[in-house]
Amino acid sequence: MDSSATLVSLFEDRVAATPDAPALEFGERTWTYRQVDAWAGAAARQLADLGVGPEARVALGMRRSVELVIGMVAVAKAGGAYVPVDPDQPAERTDYILGTADPVCVLTTRGEGFGTESERSVVFVDDFVPQDDSTAGYPLHVASPAPEHTAYVIFTSGSTGRPKGVAVPHRAVANQLVWKVAAFGLGPDDAVL
Repeated sequence: MDSSATLVSLFEDRVAATPDAPALEFGERTWTYRQVDAWAGAAARQLADLGVGPEARVALGMRRSVELVIGMVAVAKAGGAYVPVDPDQPAERTDYILGTADPVCVLTTRGEGFGTESERSVVFVDDFVPQDDSTAGYPLHVASPAPEHTAYVIFTSGSTGRPKGVAVPHRAVANQLVWKVAAFGLGPDDAVL
């Protein structure tokens, strides 16, 4: 495996190789790699304008959805680390995670409205949906995280009763993804959840 691989480099390699291939499917709707790249790139620019860069954290306050995947890619493209926060979890846990992670902002959807009551900046990922298939003006990424930079911070249940944040670097995630492709013999026509 290439030890310089990151989530951003792996994604951009796939966009370059298969821009019009399906990247995401939900119900009857399909988004190509080019469309995902454009959508995430536009959101990444907004995140960067708010100060997101390497090691900066962004809370993802969304349920499992296409927008959540776009948010994960956008945060990576901005160079930051995402912190998933389940909108359905108890408020006490959410407050603790946000207080501990100290994200630059919250990335959510207008439908979720997560984080709008806080003093943090809130960015709505659905505000950046491209209106057509054009990617003109969208950079591939805003920042280039290094393999040792944090890709995401996941909060465990915590053996003490308090959630503990575990920072996972790009290198670890990229290594796992490359291994899975090789170990399971995955090809361009395979779908993975």
